[in-house]
Amino acid sequence: MTDCKQGESRLGDKRPVGEVQCGVIDTNRHALVLLIDPDIGIVDQLFPEECSGSQKSQQKNMEEKNIEEKNMEEKNMTPKKYIECGVNKVDKADRLLEVMKRRSVADFIKLVYALNSVGQPLLARALEEGKGN
Repeated sequence: MTDCKQGESRLGDKRPVGEVQCGVIDTNRHALVLLIDPDIGIVDQLFPEECSGSQKSQQKNMEEKNIEEKNMEEKNMTPKKYIECGVNKVDKADRLLEVMKRRSVADFIKLVYALNSVGQPLLARALEEGKGN
């Protein structure tokens, strides 16, 4: 389980997700996309809609940098909209993992916390081994 003090101190870590975290996602991807339920609040916790003006512009700049454009329609989507446009839960979970690989260490740790808070602690534990390197 995540050590709260260590986890909270890492929530400000703006470094990009590293090879270790990406490796954990890639290694466990098949199981994660089948088991993560993106419709029970994870996406809302990771990408809240209400932001202050400066946070909104900062978030928009990060989002524009972090989502790989697959076609023109997806190019201008926020990560939340991109994930929610998945055709089913597996596609949404796959999109969530893809977005998280392009975010910061802090966002990766937020994903671990979000999984714990929505009742998916086993999935959180599967990701924890790569949370901070």
